[in-house]
Amino acid sequence: MLLVEEADYNLLGRDLIVALGINLIVRNSQIMVSIYKLTCEDEDKINPKVWHTGKEAGKLVMEPISIEIERPEDPIRIRQYPIPLEGRRGLKPVVDDLSEQENFKAVCVLKW
Repeated sequence: MLLVEEADYNLLGRDLIVALGINLIVRNSQIMVSIYKLTCEDEDKINPKVWHTGKEAGKLVMEPISIEIERPEDPIRIRQYPIPLEGRRGLKPVVDDLSEQENFKAVCVLKW
């Protein structure tokens, strides 16, 4: 987990750090980040149909990911990736477009 003391929240969760192959090395009170570069060859492997472009959105055909909370009796009360108001305003048209096309469905089931 990468933290910035002044920000008071996670910038990158451990799951994402592992998935992206990022290494964080702490030496002498400094953090060194090692990450693989995205090459042109890597970019060519990404199917362009999955990106949202204006009124057209692609989608992946896959099963939703289900995450089990280790201790459901202790609800998580801290947002992991808070989005500032400006960011939410910027994402709103994209989310609205996706919702209208029925390509986007937010599902959150809480058991407590």
